[in-house]
Amino acid sequence: MKNLKTWVFIGFLAAFPQYNVQAMSLDEIYRDVVRSDNKGYLPMFVKNREAPDFVVGTDDLKDVPAEKAEDKSPIKPDLEIVKFENQRKIHEEEVRKKWAAWNRVIQNVKAGKVTAAELRELEVKAGENNPQAVEILAWIYAKGVGVKPDLIKAFRLYMQAEDLGVAGAKLNAAKVYKAMPRQMREQLVTLQ
Repeated sequence: MKNLKTWVFIGFLAAFPQYNVQAMSLDEIYRDVVRSDNKGYLPMFVKNREAPDFVVGTDDLKDVPAEKAEDKSPIKPDLEIVKFENQRKIHEEEVRKKWAAWNRVIQNVKAGKVTAAELRELEVKAGENNPQAVEILAWIYAKGVGVKPDLIKAFRLYMQAEDLGVAGAKLNAAKVYKAMPRQMREQLVTLQ
């Protein structure tokens, strides 16, 4: 059945040449077939084709004298050891952890539990021009949730959010400006 799928696909490509398909080597086709059969993972004999046919284990060395054992080993100590971890899975796990941490920050802010950890994470993301972080940080400083209210900082953050394309940020900046006392408005003008 698997070979039938492959031949149907090849027949489809031959019947419809207008589809721009990159030419693949037989090795790439074989790897794709093996990958699809193994749910996306290549077995070790496909991944390590350049690996030596044999590996010297400790059982193989027990009959060899110690000074010759180092000379006969195909593995050199200065070579990098092959890492067998799946880098894609590692990267996905890191992304998942970062997303979960960011989601916890958002949930804590929604619940009104802004601690130094959430504030630090928001400031880092705002420094990277993350629109959501800039808007949340502006709201925190405008309302004084977990921090001392700072309307000047809130106004500037809302203006930054507006520059980043956040809908309604300009309206919120105007509301913060209206809420400022006269001295604070003058201070805002002199600081710019």
